[in-house]
Amino acid sequence: LYNEINPFSLLCISFVYFVISTWYFGWPPKGDIMRAHGPLVSLIEYYNRFPRTLYPLVNTHIEIDYPLGMHILIATLNKLWNLFPGQAVLVYGGILSSLIPPLFFLLTYSIAKSNFLSLVGALTSFFIHPSGIMTKWILGHFFNGTYPNLTALTIIIAMMIIEILSTEKNLKNKIRPPFFFLLIFKEQNCKVSFLLKIA
Repeated sequence: LYNEINPFSLLCISFVYFVISTWYFGWPPKGDIMRAHGPLVSLIEYYNRFPRTLYPLVNTHIEIDYPLGMHILIATLNKLWNLFPGQAVLVYGGILSSLIPPLFFLLTYSIAKSNFLSLVGALTSFFIHPSGIMTKWILGHFFNGTYPNLTALTIIIAMMIIEILSTEKNLKNKIRPPFFFLLIFKEQNCKVSFLLKIA
């Protein structure tokens, strides 16, 4: 059976699972969606561009000091979806979450070259940490509402796959994930200590 499994079939199964989950929940869990993600997507849609302040959500011109990359992407996609901003954030989280099992499959396959181990690797994304803490479970970010973390994890896994495959093929013009990480963190104005932990 596992010889018939490929990343596309895993993507289909994962996509159906998260479509059902998104439909079932309807809205992201309370918390970040009310304080940050929903209002920021709403502001971007209101201004139809990158907002500089929280006005008109807040009656004063308080500057935004939160990285808006994910929110700009969601607002842009929401032009097609035409959903409430909070629902658009949940749909985005569902789409990203559906990519995690196939990416784990590809990551494991690029290292082990075994369909069986790759399937096990993909299934580990559904493993819930014994502590029950959602943020210690990679797909728990979908259910917890921490979508920026989910975005970062998806990018990191994809970059790991690219690095392994490019090293394996001995490409002269390799894509170097650490270079991309530095660009991402530079844009996010991260602290140097966080960069050192990643390095």
